[in-house]
Amino acid sequence: MYQSADYATFADGGVEIGLSRLPWADYPLVFFKVDDVEKAHGELVASGATVLVQDAEGVLHPGDGTASAGIVNAPGRRLAVVKAADGNLVGIAQDVSVSW
Repeated sequence: MYQSADYATFADGGVEIGLSRLPWADYPLVFFKVDDVEKAHGELVASGATVLVQDAEGVLHPGDGTASAGIVNAPGRRLAVVKAADGNLVGIAQDVSVSW
């Protein structure tokens, strides 16, 4: 589990549910753990998913489609959310080491 002032996650195995008070998701968002977020992100986009980027207010919008657009760094992980061809939001998360 991870929690901050505006975000919390609950994980079980390879599936993670993220809850946010930011307006970018109106329902719980499932994050799937991946070994390489760039590779998984690229494969999703190649299969017809739309790149999403977050604006200053926390709202997700379609991005420019570049491979790195929409991939963000968070404490201990790299995250991305795409809109699948069927309209559902899909989150992917890669755990990374934190060096302080």
